[in-house]
Amino acid sequence: MALPSLPRLITGMGILCVLRCLTEFAILSLRVGELKAIYFIVNGIDLLLAVLSVAAGMGMARGRPWAPWLALLAGGVLVASSIGIGAELAPELFRGLRDSRSRSDALLLLPRLVLYAALVIFWPWAGHCIIREAPAESRKGRWLAFAGALALGGAGWGVLLLLQR
Repeated sequence: MALPSLPRLITGMGILCVLRCLTEFAILSLRVGELKAIYFIVNGIDLLLAVLSVAAGMGMARGRPWAPWLALLAGGVLVASSIGIGAELAPELFRGLRDSRSRSDALLLLPRLVLYAALVIFWPWAGHCIIREAPAESRKGRWLAFAGALALGGAGWGVLLLLQR
């Protein structure tokens, strides 16, 4: 059973992430002196992964053979980064909601955390669909690509978070 809407969903999710990143860059640029460079780095990496997702979705819609691989790689890293960064930002959100002086700053994190939760749900499902629809001889390679991207993304975000401390 083919899923003709999957490329559109991947493209749409990527566009949503691009819009979130661009909006956040605009907000962050107003507070350059107050924020650590890590916020800009994380948002920049998120933007790159979002653009790769858009490219993968558009490539899949056009039947490009590289597109499912790109989707699996970008999706795996997005899942890992969403879990890692979400776990890092969630305590800040809850701390900020308790403190009335920083409540508005904390609420800025809410859309990002909601999007991260959506990505953690969406990409494993999308990856499964991409792998299931692949020819039998390439399924194992695709599983390995997704799992490798997940592991690589987790390790990369772990190192980035450790460097931040």
